Amino acid sequence: MDWKQAIKEIQKAQEKNQLVIFVGSGVSNNSGIPTWWDLIKVIADELGYDKCNSCKNRQEDCPKSECEERYDFSQDEYLRIPEYYFQKDTSKDHSQYYELIKTTLKSDKDSNPIDDEIFKILPHHIITTNYDALLEKSKNLNSKLYTVVSQDSDLLSKSDERYIIKMHGDLETPETIVLKESDYIDYEQKHTLISTFIRSLLVNHTFLFLGYSLNDYNLNLIIGWINYFKKFYNVEDRPMNYMVSSTVPLEYEKMRLKDKNICVIALDSLPKDLIDNIEMPRSIIKTEGKKLYSFLRCITDSEIYQRYIPLANTLAERYQVLKAYKKISFEDLINTYPLGQTFFVSTELVFYDKVWYEKISSIIDSGNEQILDVFQRAMITNIALFKEKHSKQIPLVSEEQNEVFNLYISNDYITLWSKIRDSSDTAEKIYYYHFFGKNKTEIKDIINEESLLIDSKDYVSIILHKMRAYLATLDFLNNQSSKRKELEQLFDTAPIRYREAIKYIKSLFESPTQNMVKMNKILEEQEKRYKSNSNTLFSGHSFTKIWDMQRYIYDYYFFFKKNYLPLDYFSDPQNYLNYYVKAILCSYSPVAIEDDEGLLFKTDRRHYSLNEIDFDIIIKYINTKALINTLENYSVQFLEVTEEVNIIKKYNNLCASIAEFKYDSWIGQLYNFNVLICILDLDNECKKELFNAFCSMYINVVKGHVYMAESLFEPLNHLIRNMSVGGVERIKAELLDTLLLEKVYEVLIERKSRMFSNVIKLLSPNIKEETTERIISEINHITEESKKIEKIFILRFAFSNEQYSSYLSNSIGEINLGCLFQLVIEKRVPYNDSVFQRFLETIENEVKRRKENPGVYSYPNQLSSAIEECIILKLIDFDIDITKLSPYADYSEPLQFMLEPKEFDYSKVNTNNYMWQNLIYSPMYKQYFLEHKKEILSDDLRKVFDLGLETRDQQKIVYGLLLEDDELRGFSS
Repeated sequence: MDWKQAIKEIQKAQEKNQLVIFVGSGVSNNSGIPTWWDLIKVIADELGYDKCNSCKNRQEDCPKSECEERYDFSQDEYLRIPEYYFQKDTSKDHSQYYELIKTTLKSDKDSNPIDDEIFKILPHHIITTNYDALLEKSKNLNSKLYTVVSQDSDLLSKSDERYIIKMHGDLETPETIVLKESDYIDYEQKHTLISTFIRSLLVNHTFLFLGYSLNDYNLNLIIGWINYFKKFYNVEDRPMNYMVSSTVPLEYEKMRLKDKNICVIALDSLPKDLIDNIEMPRSIIKTEGKKLYSFLRCITDSEIYQRYIPLANTLAERYQVLKAYKKISFEDLINTYPLGQTFFVSTELVFYDKVWYEKISSIIDSGNEQILDVFQRAMITNIALFKEKHSKQIPLVSEEQNEVFNLYISNDYITLWSKIRDSSDTAEKIYYYHFFGKNKTEIKDIINEESLLIDSKDYVSIILHKMRAYLATLDFLNNQSSKRKELEQLFDTAPIRYREAIKYIKSLFESPTQNMVKMNKILEEQEKRYKSNSNTLFSGHSFTKIWDMQRYIYDYYFFFKKNYLPLDYFSDPQNYLNYYVKAILCSYSPVAIEDDEGLLFKTDRRHYSLNEIDFDIIIKYINTKALINTLENYSVQFLEVTEEVNIIKKYNNLCASIAEFKYDSWIGQLYNFNVLICILDLDNECKKELFNAFCSMYINVVKGHVYMAESLFEPLNHLIRNMSVGGVERIKAELLDTLLLEKVYEVLIERKSRMFSNVIKLLSPNIKEETTERIISEINHITEESKKIEKIFILRFAFSNEQYSSYLSNSIGEINLGCLFQLVIEKRVPYNDSVFQRFLETIENEVKRRKENPGVYSYPNQLSSAIEECIILKLIDFDIDITKLSPYADYSEPLQFMLEPKEFDYSKVNTNNYMWQNLIYSPMYKQYFLEHKKEILSDDLRKVFDLGLETRDQQKIVYGLLLEDDELRGFSS
């Protein structure tokens, strides 16, 4: 195995938190501390022990002090020399022996850069046979993560995740030192816990030996343990161990060590220019130290290592952790292996660094299918160089099988279901069974099936499976706390190798708040560009901010779709995707003032056309109320879509799917669709087809499943009220006939009576004669007066105004006041003094009740409602004597104004109140408001406009009525 492959395997072990580094005296020697061999020589000199008598080269005048051959000791002698000295030492507690060791090895020098680099690798544990404290002195912050263990008792008292194990003791604690022969013989008896702990690491850890020679006794002790473990337990697939040697071993020595699962990395085999490519610390003087430091730097700094490895090979290796994803997040891709400084614009990867751009460009040109497949799954369409014209498209490695997704995107759920039932892809089945609202038992069976198929060695596969299982079985009644806790543990204890590869899915599990904050900032910038009355000049393309946001949105959308994470019916996608929808709809804001005429440069404010995915996001992942509010806030009057969006096909499929499956969760999609088609620029034939599709679906579904009449009614109401279409009289008549079936309208009027009446009113010109006759007959058969009046009011648009006019006029006292107000306005009940007297009586009774029960209010507020209804009747020219309401002026500021318009305090006018809006636009009172506009245009109102919080009605009043053209600029900043 060459040094490059060895580094790769060492990095893998580190990523799995299964690397143990053994540090020998050769490392401390770079701080000037004698090696183990040097220590034995010092002890031998003290004893006067040498090999001179047996030396073949001995001469009479041999310069003994200069001859190294006198130290040609055997392995056994290295242990016995300290033993001899220990036995010879007669001092108390053998203090002379320990003092000699301390004197020889003690140093006030700091740790060396090699020590620091070891901590930078961040191994699971560091084991050293050195007695010094250089490792503990390291300046690298990672050293603080380790607990020092020098004796068995430390393992019991200092429980921790990472250790520096001083297996041969500590200089500061002499009794722990292991040096002499008897220390090694008794080691496992006297250091039972430490030896057991180290041997336990043999099971699944990789050992890296630094600072040892090939004949080092300490090394051979560990080799002995490895050999025993391998033979006794018959283990064949233990991780390989690595020894960094300053010399190249002989071939037979290599074979011996390989048999014991140890690969020798000779420092002399490193590239000659490696040291030159590294910023070498000045404190490392020795050549061997420089080589060792260079080797460790290759482990900790990928850029150095990559100079000797083809980038494509490295990427292929690193991207292995992403193989389980069918859609790779941009964030996981870059986190797994950074490609220099980059950013994304929509699906384009942009490089700041030309060198990195050219490297990746070269890989693309080479047609490396493994890398191109990763880029394709990350949905990167092309790469570009920042502020340059250089750009390169990413070729497709394979045509993606999109049949199921295409059925989903076109809303053809009928065909989709037939495909899913027969699918062999369990992940796909889990996702779509959840989408179709299938029962949890069926889904759990598929989850169990998938659990038997996943690659148990691939951490991402496990996470994806567990995430699917959690989401697919989560509901209001079962929060799946055990599954959630299991996922939390999986994320928190992930192997280092996979941590960067699961960051994105972890953020989805916890909440992608960070990205939402970024998107909110982008949205604010988009809103500034399209803000009404903005005098600020913005450079750049209209869609820059939308493209910036697409990076986050498309990544999110396709990640959970293609990896089959069933998030569809949770609030998370709504909250996340809403920023993007707002950014798009904001581009349709009408700019009230275009004051840049004549300027050389103008702010680009084009409308963004929705593509297939944008349309799907709005239809399926935005709350309808939020959508309508957003359209109103940005004053959106129309929308545009790209040619690829087949509106009719999508709509027909959705209507057919709802008719087939009767699944309530899809009705929100239909409602959103109706909101959009009412503002799309469609010709009448297209509108006619859409209108017919909905009405036919509604008629067929409701007749067979009357309970769905209510859930489908709001989409119906929106369509009827907002779509202007001709040539649909026949289907309207059929729809009206269905709505006026007693079993249907009884369901609707219970919770949607006002909306029901409005829809009937809009459809009434198309009513069939037989439908009217049926309704009249039903009413006439009611004997109880209150119920009869209620039914007449609810169904009043099904017959003429005159039909029950006389009956109602004679029953004024029995009619609800709000209903009476509507009947008078619609001229179904003639206005007279009796009608006005009914309003006055109600007002008087409410005032009396309040005085008798102070602080007690009713809902709805009948007093305010009665006064306002009288005001409205007055404004639309009914003969109301407003002065008769003067005793009740304290209960209504608009009434105070009407009674004394010349004396009124106009600072009380609330332009956001519908009653004040009625008065402002009334020809009877408009002039008063124009005369007092300064009081109305208060500082508080200016702040509302400055903050962009004004309503469309307020805009109409302020810009269209109160302000002159030359006053517009100065009102709002």
